[in-house]
Amino acid sequence: MVAGPIILVFLSAFDVDQVIELEKYLNGRTSESFLKSSNNIKSTLPPGTRGKIVQIKKFNSGNYGYKILVQNGKEKGNELWVYYRTEDPGITLYSDEQGKKETQKPDEAKAAKLVRKQAALRETSSETTVSIEESLEKINEGNKKLQKIAQPCSDCEVRKVHQTAVESGPEGPPTKVVQDNPLLDPIVTTLNPLHNPSTRCRSLDSLNVCMAEGDTQVSQFTLRNTIQEGRFREYTFHREGQARQDLGLFITDSPNGSNSQSQESLLMFFPRKTLPTAKKSGSNMVMTLPNGETVTYDANNKVIKGVLAENGPMGRNPAKVSYKGEGVMLRANSVGTDARKGGQKVTITKGKATCQVSKKELWPDQSESSSFKFVYADDGGFNKFLQSRCGFGL
Repeated sequence: MVAGPIILVFLSAFDVDQVIELEKYLNGRTSESFLKSSNNIKSTLPPGTRGKIVQIKKFNSGNYGYKILVQNGKEKGNELWVYYRTEDPGITLYSDEQGKKETQKPDEAKAAKLVRKQAALRETSSETTVSIEESLEKINEGNKKLQKIAQPCSDCEVRKVHQTAVESGPEGPPTKVVQDNPLLDPIVTTLNPLHNPSTRCRSLDSLNVCMAEGDTQVSQFTLRNTIQEGRFREYTFHREGQARQDLGLFITDSPNGSNSQSQESLLMFFPRKTLPTAKKSGSNMVMTLPNGETVTYDANNKVIKGVLAENGPMGRNPAKVSYKGEGVMLRANSVGTDARKGGQKVTITKGKATCQVSKKELWPDQSESSSFKFVYADDGGFNKFLQSRCGFGL
């Protein structure tokens, strides 16, 4: 998934001096930066807020930033920036300045309004990373040049983004990878804001890509290696909310098609520096793990190189997948249920050092309705836990 920082350009959808009205709570900002790190939110504007457009900024994602002169409410008379997401805008558009004739055409709008009454969340990810549609399109277009452009971000751990140039053959697929660096996608926040959301998915190349309800980007993606009908292995990379807290790789081994006998494993990699990403390279798929290390899968979705290795056939035991990287790996296993649930011990390894702890120490809520949030959302807290319980740190 080649999501990353994009360049801002000036274009117009509405005209200056037109009026908009908010339909949902939106953050009013003092500048046109919609990054989480900007620290420029002055006020949360409620539904019904109207404003005269003073300045317009269009982003490459197709979304807009509008500087408005607020005409009602507690911010009346102040100029603030609001975010207009074309797929879920929270702003009703009008083709007349009186706000009587609705229009679906942003270019014809002269007034607008807020509708969905829910609290304002960050609008940052659309302008720090490419949207789900753009991400899918870019993966599918593996024959084109992939570029990542660095942009300052005081809240991101990954400040340097590698660039990979791909040369295309006459029939499209890449024929030469000039620079084989991992594709890095900055973490947006620490805590995962989503709790057991429903998801919508679609197939793309060898991936099944899903977006969770309430998320603004790809939430997870899966590779499946089907051995025969009813027998398969799945690798599912989780990145819900673009948050550090629950970044992980779930592995499901289905030896006979029975859910009750499926072998479930969760692998978490530390330190967590980047969101998991996917990059098409010829017929292979290169996955970047949260600690920046990579794993390469072939056209059949079998591991062929990188820091993971498949060490034997599938059976009625945890997936025989081992880690040979330089970081710390946490592994939890179960049968027929979420790998984070149950009485089995969690194994944590760093090189040849190994430590076992209970699942409840890492996922305290073991109830049926649990969202299974990893208790150490930041690496600093987990490092202290490791030093105390295992005798080694990150």
